[in-house]
Amino acid sequence: MFLQLCKVEWFKLFKTKAWVYLFVNPILIAAILFVGDQAMPSGKIKWLMASAFIANVHGLLLFPLTGGLVTSFVCRYEHEAGGWKQLLSLPVTRKSVYGAKLITAAVFMGILQVFVFVVLLGISVLKDYPGTIPLKMMAGNMLSGWIAVLPIIAFMLVVSMALSSFGASLTVNVILTLPNLFVVNSERFGPWYPWTQPTYGMLGVTGKASWELMLTTQTFLVVIISSFLLFVAAGLLYFQRKHI
Repeated sequence: MFLQLCKVEWFKLFKTKAWVYLFVNPILIAAILFVGDQAMPSGKIKWLMASAFIANVHGLLLFPLTGGLVTSFVCRYEHEAGGWKQLLSLPVTRKSVYGAKLITAAVFMGILQVFVFVVLLGISVLKDYPGTIPLKMMAGNMLSGWIAVLPIIAFMLVVSMALSSFGASLTVNVILTLPNLFVVNSERFGPWYPWTQPTYGMLGVTGKASWELMLTTQTFLVVIISSFLLFVAAGLLYFQRKHI
């Protein structure tokens, strides 16, 4: 039954305009990388510059904002015409409903990361980036960015379930994402703020300190795992007690 719920959630998601955002981010990144290629330094450092650009544009703003958008779409049908009552009148548990929505949003964000990765490879071929393609590094950065966005999805799913207004849940995510511009380079706050983690993940968190951010791999994992578990537990508790 859980797999059926996941299929239904996926079908409902793609009946909305959410699928458009699978292409908006990659197209925007492709356009900027293509146009800005001349301003980038030559040599193998071009790969690092392209990776840093994706982290600071896609990871810092676009990816977290898309995560909140997707969770809003995932709950949109249920907020219309008594959808929650209709869904929960079926022989399903609230845990399975919550899990299906969370997995659907996570898979969507994973597909988005794959598209961004493909775009980067495509631009590198068109612009003839030097040297061998660092597939392991780039794929690792994309995977780390996806893992880092999971706590944001878990939190925004709670918000989207609680707020019936589509715009209100988006506003909450914007308010929480915009501080990234100020705290991402902060040694004191940046490493601990969940919304900055996709940026760090896409930059590549390795060793004792990465990109002069004083962010260790241990700190990165602690923030991701603890915030994800906290938000999932809070979401399940809220949804179990939510009056329908």
